[in-house]
Amino acid sequence: MLHWNAQWQSHDAVEQWPKELPSESEIVIYCVHGHEVSQNAAKL
Repeated sequence: MLHWNAQWQSHDAVEQWPKELPSESEIVIYCVHGHEVSQNAAKL
């Protein structure tokens, strides 16, 4: 079963994401502008 829960997260707080997002879930990161912000966030 798929569960969709979209959340906006500030790229300035990317270091905090692991503390706030559920570790047991798969996370999809995308950039609304199509630039490198999401690529850099996904590297963490």
